[in-house]
Amino acid sequence: LAGLNAVPPVASAATGSVTLTGTPDSLRLSGAFNALEGRFTTAMLYAGKPGEQGTLLADLTVAVSPDGRSGTFPSDRNLITTVGNARDLYVLIRTEVFPDGELRGHLLSPGNEAPDTAVPVTASTLALEGPGGTSFVVTWDPAPDPNANPVVYTWQLAPDADFTSLLANVPVGTATSLRLSFTELAALLDAAGVPSGQDVTLYHRLLSSDGSLTRPGSASALRLTRGVVVATESGDELPARFALHGNYPNPFNPATTLVFDLPEAAQVRVEVYDVLGRRVLVSPAQQVAAGAARQMRLDGSRLASGVYFYRIEAKAAQATWRETGRLVLVK
Repeated sequence: LAGLNAVPPVASAATGSVTLTGTPDSLRLSGAFNALEGRFTTAMLYAGKPGEQGTLLADLTVAVSPDGRSGTFPSDRNLITTVGNARDLYVLIRTEVFPDGELRGHLLSPGNEAPDTAVPVTASTLALEGPGGTSFVVTWDPAPDPNANPVVYTWQLAPDADFTSLLANVPVGTATSLRLSFTELAALLDAAGVPSGQDVTLYHRLLSSDGSLTRPGSASALRLTRGVVVATESGDELPARFALHGNYPNPFNPATTLVFDLPEAAQVRVEVYDVLGRRVLVSPAQQVAAGAARQMRLDGSRLASGVYFYRIEAKAAQATWRETGRLVLVK
């Protein structure tokens, strides 16, 4: 069980593992987890492929510690009789800080090994100027998996080679390429405070996962020359889905900017929680136009130094999207 297996991936230091034994008609689940960032809320067994939301099969019973940060799955209280012919089973643990899931892990064969690493194949330099619809494409070779499990990928972009903070954290499923527009890249640079005409070196990498074990690839440097990006006459294409690209800077003092894709206009609201799960900051809902790499600024001047978690909610006419992230305030 790991935060990087969640959809979307989350930066949680929590760990855990589960075991499922028996026959499809009568299975017992056991295991444990610890060091959750938020207080435990629910645990469930799903059927679904790595990197995707699955179908709920059963609610799981957990013996939770008094602080809500750790727990065990008693085998005598987790008899599963609803699996049948279902495939691609995984366990999801939700918490107050990560309501969409803080820990997730697929149930794979004993002796499972992590997939190999994947490395971006792209130019090491890029002049970011011209029509905003121009594409920046990252490709990579498929990462072999020693157990022949499907492999899913997450693309990360950071200002440092250690990836201590992220500019982008994009799940791409089983695809072996990712396409970003110059408009999206320019918005990420705006959030990073890189002005036009300046050169900057960023780093990107891929996480390859079989749904249970995740392996980060090596960092590749990307030297960007920031020019002027202009909209095309026909307008840039709208993103196909809502996606949170994280916040920058992170760590920050006293303000940081959230970057996200919005497929249609929506009311966007952000809530910030401390490590005890208490809500400490709420941003007023703002009407945000559809588009790639939209931004929202958070002011943490009234908060003390520490680790915080945020949930962004976007309510459109026909849909509501929610995602979570982590903040580090250093004063």
